[in-house]
Amino acid sequence: MVSFDLVNEPAVNRGPTALTAADLNDWYAAVIPVIRATGGRNADRMLWLEPYGRYEDLKIPVNAGNVGVSPHCYDDYQYTHKGAKLTAACMSIFASQVSRAVAFRERTGIPVWFGEMGVKASQTDARNEYLQFIGQECARQGVPGCYWAYSNDFALVDQKTRQWLPGVVDALTGKGTVRPVPTFKPLTGGRLAVTNRQPDKAYAKTCSITPDGVFNAPLNTENRDVSLILAFPDIEAAPGQQWALYVPTGEGFKLAATLLGTDDSPPAWVTGGPFYLGKQGAPGGWIYSFANTQVSGAGYLGVAISVPAGARVVNAQLTALQVS
Repeated sequence: MVSFDLVNEPAVNRGPTALTAADLNDWYAAVIPVIRATGGRNADRMLWLEPYGRYEDLKIPVNAGNVGVSPHCYDDYQYTHKGAKLTAACMSIFASQVSRAVAFRERTGIPVWFGEMGVKASQTDARNEYLQFIGQECARQGVPGCYWAYSNDFALVDQKTRQWLPGVVDALTGKGTVRPVPTFKPLTGGRLAVTNRQPDKAYAKTCSITPDGVFNAPLNTENRDVSLILAFPDIEAAPGQQWALYVPTGEGFKLAATLLGTDDSPPAWVTGGPFYLGKQGAPGGWIYSFANTQVSGAGYLGVAISVPAGARVVNAQLTALQVS
C-alpha cells in the first residue's frame, strides 16, 4: 500500500516568515482536493497530515476522505537530541505523548501513527533500552510508529559494514531489558501562593488553578516576564528530592520546581535551575519539556511559573513525577 505524507515537520522554521498553524490548515485545504481530483487510487489514497504544534491546531478539511495524523515524537528531546542521560522521567514523557495520540484518536476517530521516532546514534547512554521502550510502548497503547532512521545521524545500521549496530536487533525485537517506567500524575489540590513579598501579586490574583491541576493565566501586558508560585500543600517534598514536571497541554511559559514551607515563604525561582516548556512545540508538532529539575529545602511542593511578556496560559495541565 502506498500512502502520502503531505509535508515534513511544518513547524521547524520559527523565523519571521515561518508557516503558521492557520497557513498549514489553508495549505491542506487547497492541496487535498487537488490530489483527490487526479483520480485513480488517489481518489481514496491514505493521506497523512502532520499537525503544526498541537492536535487542537489541526483543522482537517471537510470531505478530505481517507486521512490520518502523523506527528513525529522525539521525547524527551534533551535525551534524543542533546545527549542527556536517559531517566524514567524521559521515558514517561514519551509514554504520555503516546497517550495523547490515543486520546485524539478516540475523540475524533482519525488514525494516528508516529511518522518518526528515534534517538541520535551518538547517544551513548542506554540507547538500545530507549529504542526498545518506545517500540513496546507504542505497541502497548496501540499506536503504530516508524523508527528514524536506517542511516544518517539517527542510524540503526552501520553504513560502512551494512550491519546492524550492536544491540539494535535485540532492542527492536524486545529481547533487551527496560527499567520500570512510572506515570506522571496531575498536580492536584494546588493554589496560587499570593503573599505581600511576591513581586507580581496583582497579576497572580487574576490567574487560576483547578482542583485537578489545570492552570490558566490571562495575557501578560507587562514588558517583562511575570513570576508566580503555585503551592501544593498535599504533596510532601523533602531535601534532595528530584522532581520532573511535565505539561502535556499549554504553551508560552516556563516552569521551575521549588519547595515551600508555607505560602509566605520567599520563592526560590531558580532552585536547581529552570524547567522550560517549548512555546510552540517541538519539531513535528509536539510540545516537549526538559525534565530533571532539582529541588531542595523542606515542606511541600511548589511550582514556579514565569509567564513571558505578551503570553497567556490556557488550560495547561500540570503533572509531576518524583524521580528520586
